Amino acid sequence: MIAQQTLTRSYVEDVAIDPETGAIYVAGYDNKYNSLDNNPVQVAFLTGFDGKLNTQWSSWGYEADTLTDGQNDMADTRGYRVTVGRDGQLYYLGEVAGGNSIYRWDGKDRSTETLVKYDAYNDPYNSKSPHQTYYARINPETGEVLQGQLALARLSSGDSNAVRVYEGSITADEAGNVYIGGRAFSGVAGRDQQTINGEAVGEYAKADPFALVVSSDFQSRKNWTTFVKDGGQGTINGFAVGEGRAAIVGTINQGTVITNQH
Repeated sequence: MIAQQTLTRSYVEDVAIDPETGAIYVAGYDNKYNSLDNNPVQVAFLTGFDGKLNTQWSSWGYEADTLTDGQNDMADTRGYRVTVGRDGQLYYLGEVAGGNSIYRWDGKDRSTETLVKYDAYNDPYNSKSPHQTYYARINPETGEVLQGQLALARLSSGDSNAVRVYEGSITADEAGNVYIGGRAFSGVAGRDQQTINGEAVGEYAKADPFALVVSSDFQSRKNWTTFVKDGGQGTINGFAVGEGRAAIVGTINQGTVITNQH
């Protein structure tokens, strides 16, 4: 054993190590209480350590009472995954329950906005309690959010619907394209137009296992698809990417999904 450290946190969800520098990153969230407006709140955190577990930086993790100072950032946030991409950058995956949250900002202050928004599926208007996915590219040396983005579904009413990643995954390839897996509920962008090996995806049942691929500049989606065939429900749990290929692993709890017979 080289080093150890005890963290006093509500939920520690993931850890990653940079193979080049030996830096260590820990993600999770804390249960807190805002005494000024008498409400509980979950607050995500991301902490960077050196190889001997000396703290180098912390992002998010604000005290609850500060979240109504200046503007309201009281939507619950949770950190679930952290990883070092094949491009050497740090990537983070979490969830948020609402539009006004600490994920709007750069992780250091609550004034530098970093969310990239271009359509109804990553702009959190009309969003209430259904959990949305949040993913971000992080400066591994400082913890500053370089770009962040949401992924949410939309019902026919225009209200948001849930996209969950608490059992999901995030990674990035050599070019910085971002790969996210999880489970999505009704209303994912362009879902019913997707095909797998030329076969149209099946009708939505509930809890679509999904894969989302985002361009390196966060300005477009390269793909967002489910793998459902007949009543399929489940989660995409993991990705491995490199040299233009991606391998996906998932869990199917009910029904069937499209598979390759060869």
